[in-house]
Amino acid sequence: MSSCRSDAVSATAEATSGGADVGEREAGLMQWLQRNGASCSAVRVGVFGERGRGLAAGAGGLAPDVPAFSVPMRLLVNEATVHLAWHTPASPAVGGAEPPPSPPPRPAGATLPAVRLHEELRGELGRLGWSEEGPDGLECIDRWSGVYVFLGVEKNRGERSFWAPYINSLPQVVHTPMSYTEAELSELRGTNLHDAVMTTRHKLHRLVEALPHLPGIYPSYFTQCDHFSYEDLLWAYEVFWSRAFAVVLESSSKEGEDIASLVPLAGMMNHDPDAKVTYVSDVVKGEFSIVPHCAIPPNHEFLNNYRHRSNEKLLLNYGFVYENNPLDSFTIKIGKPSEPNEIQLQRKLSILQSRALTFEQYLTLEDPVPSTLVDIMRVLNTTEEELYFWNPGSPPNSIITVNNELRTLQLLRTLLRNQFNKLTFKDIEGDKQRLHAGSITPTLHATLIYRTGQAEILQHSAKVADDLYVNFFKSSFYQPRYVTTRYFPDLNTMEAFNKWAKLNNIFLKVCYKQDHQGDIILTATENIQPGEVVAFIPCQMLLSLDTLASNSSVSVRKWLSDARSRKKVLTALGPDVLFALLLSHQSRITDSKWRPFFAGLPPSFCSSLCFSESERHMIEGTFLDCETQSLFEQYESEFAALNSAVPNTMKKEFNLQKLSFNRYLWLRILSDSHALPNDPSTCAVPEHTQSSSTSTQTLFSDLDYMPAVVPFPMMPRHHPFIQLKYEHTGDGVAVRSDVSLSAGDEIFDNCGSDQIHDHLLHFGFCLTTSNTPSPLKHTSTSITTSGSQATSTSTSTSTSTSTSATQLDPVQPSTVTPKITIIENYSVMPMELALPEDDNYDFRQRCLDKYHLTIDHFLTSQVLSPQLLGALRLLTSSNSTELETLLNSPSLELPSHLSPQTEEAVYQTLHTLLTGIESRLTSNLRQTGSNAKNKQTAKEQAAICYAEHQLCIARGSLTILETMHNST
Repeated sequence: MSSCRSDAVSATAEATSGGADVGEREAGLMQWLQRNGASCSAVRVGVFGERGRGLAAGAGGLAPDVPAFSVPMRLLVNEATVHLAWHTPASPAVGGAEPPPSPPPRPAGATLPAVRLHEELRGELGRLGWSEEGPDGLECIDRWSGVYVFLGVEKNRGERSFWAPYINSLPQVVHTPMSYTEAELSELRGTNLHDAVMTTRHKLHRLVEALPHLPGIYPSYFTQCDHFSYEDLLWAYEVFWSRAFAVVLESSSKEGEDIASLVPLAGMMNHDPDAKVTYVSDVVKGEFSIVPHCAIPPNHEFLNNYRHRSNEKLLLNYGFVYENNPLDSFTIKIGKPSEPNEIQLQRKLSILQSRALTFEQYLTLEDPVPSTLVDIMRVLNTTEEELYFWNPGSPPNSIITVNNELRTLQLLRTLLRNQFNKLTFKDIEGDKQRLHAGSITPTLHATLIYRTGQAEILQHSAKVADDLYVNFFKSSFYQPRYVTTRYFPDLNTMEAFNKWAKLNNIFLKVCYKQDHQGDIILTATENIQPGEVVAFIPCQMLLSLDTLASNSSVSVRKWLSDARSRKKVLTALGPDVLFALLLSHQSRITDSKWRPFFAGLPPSFCSSLCFSESERHMIEGTFLDCETQSLFEQYESEFAALNSAVPNTMKKEFNLQKLSFNRYLWLRILSDSHALPNDPSTCAVPEHTQSSSTSTQTLFSDLDYMPAVVPFPMMPRHHPFIQLKYEHTGDGVAVRSDVSLSAGDEIFDNCGSDQIHDHLLHFGFCLTTSNTPSPLKHTSTSITTSGSQATSTSTSTSTSTSTSATQLDPVQPSTVTPKITIIENYSVMPMELALPEDDNYDFRQRCLDKYHLTIDHFLTSQVLSPQLLGALRLLTSSNSTELETLLNSPSLELPSHLSPQTEEAVYQTLHTLLTGIESRLTSNLRQTGSNAKNKQTAKEQAAICYAEHQLCIARGSLTILETMHNST
């Protein structure tokens, strides 16, 4: 097939020998078609200048809306006809004989087999030992593999093949990138097309290896004389995809199914994007026909239309491209989420399916960042809490939360920038000059047009994505108010650390400074652009098991160098506890190279693990209280195991006699709050940085997990919208800013959690703000991209919790009044429900599994999640018939209402839970009211802040519950 467009650039023309031989082959095809039931007398084959062979109207011309020709489906080449050929007795040996018919009720070739050919072939090869996964496994067998094999075998059977007249009419060479030389293909490096070619070539090579097994699997078709080579399969692949038509066959689907098929005679039609034709698949008659929309005069060319295609598809399948193709696009494939929580994964996939969002998206110059692409990434980037409160009725292209939107846009700009950087040839202007310089081959000409278009689209899309992020960041940024429990060392200590960090090439464009409020903060020392490295931690300066061991005392190094001793202590304590022990040892070494780091650390941390009895009382009964108690008990158990795990000869080295539990707690909080982000296992010292004198650096390189600490006495303050990027290199860890900064600006980071209980438990701070509407209440927000402009618009509403408190709170509002506006995910209260162990236990558990529900839930002051209410309905229903009906229902959507008795039980259960939480928190805060006028410690302020958060949520949830109950 070729194009009739004047601006089409072909890699090469089809190889045809012309003259009488061409006429004989085409005449043979027409006779074969008519002998086997085709209706093709109204058309003829002709030669049309540079386009070569094509199809023309006969002497009588072609009438509009009347089939120009029809071909029986049994003469098409697709997975249905190949399946028939491989499962029926061998065809007669002469080309003019009839192929075996298929059984009723449909004509041969009109119905897809129940078990697809590739699935059957995979199963047979799997039984012969082929692996299921991997590049050499059964994935190499796709749904068209059998068609390629069939074409290759029939081609080599020559005149003995029933299909010989059709195969003889096909070109001997179809020059697409699949058959490029290595030099020609190298010009496509870094493009999607290059990757597709390499992957497909590997599949075809692997398919050749399956041939020896095929006679044993399909003895009625294959003979020991049948053979084909990789070149035969390559020819079959190029012929098939340069001539494949979408033919509708009958299948298990009511609407039928489009199947790529070779249609004899139709494949000779040339392409014109302006041509108007219709493909008609008639499964009742068992024939395929092509209908022109307008009259075609006698002897004029009858043209086909391949539909709107990008240069990538045109070049891959047909071997030509259009310069300045208005339909050109860049295909971007989004990886499916690797979500460890199966329930969350199914919810995400269900949301994508309900919105008809696919993982393959197309970027164009007109639509550089499609709204569907942003929507997909929003869903894939949802946290557990965001997914939990997802509103299925929200319109497409609407913001989930502000944090989610920023994460999405940041990931999008990174994705597009990486895609552009992946291109080997990014010199757009240079490629354009080569295009018009002359004296280049047709193949290179087509390649330059393709790759220039890809680079221009990606470059433009990356720019628009950058603008989207920057504009949204500016419009939604706010300065949080910190209820901080941070320790601030004296200025001399921090100045000494600044010098030490500069000397060791750690601080490149940052330093510690005192702000106008007296806080010590990390600031930029010069203007910084997004993506710039602001700090660098050399491998030898990172505090990890390897570096701590290699810089410890001789006795400790000798002890850990013994593989048996090392394995014994790791088995008894685990990497985290041993890391804390080595941190303790290092902090006591007077000439430790990390001495300035240890000097800048606080003497005690302000985590909830360190709360006093009165401070713990303020959060009593909350999720934070439970988490704190659980982690506290874990650390107590670890501390108790130290004496038995460390040999007596080493106890003096680690000063275990004087190591108190409070000191051990300090070490564990340090390793938690200062942990290196991302995968800690990548923090091991690379082999090429090790010297022979420090062989202990590799002692722990075989661990799956290696704890590591960033040598910053004070980590950057948390901000929900900003996150530093920690990039692991061969020499260390580069710290990059993801936003532009001016000299003197504070360096923020995201601690990795949006939960207030995590902030207080692991990092010792509480974050709040004022005058900020909750992003969970956005009613309509959209992102629009058009050309080079990118804008974001949003409207939002906020819900006040102060008015609802007077309806539910037995204590007067003047006594206990929350002083904060809840924001984003900091307002979430985790809640665990109980699964009753009664006669309906099995029904309840199976219903929970069916509807992808758990007993772990969340509350906010603004909405009661459908997941929470759905789980409560299953857990509180006492009607076994009701539960059994739900279990047997084919619907996967839990009804919004069950029986009145169940609905009342849901209300009573949740009301009891919420009033209990509200009453307890109110009582706790009332007891602190008498001390309100006194100066509170930072830990007391943080505890009160957390308790007020939870009180707001309990009151807001109660208000919603009462409203729902009254309305029903």
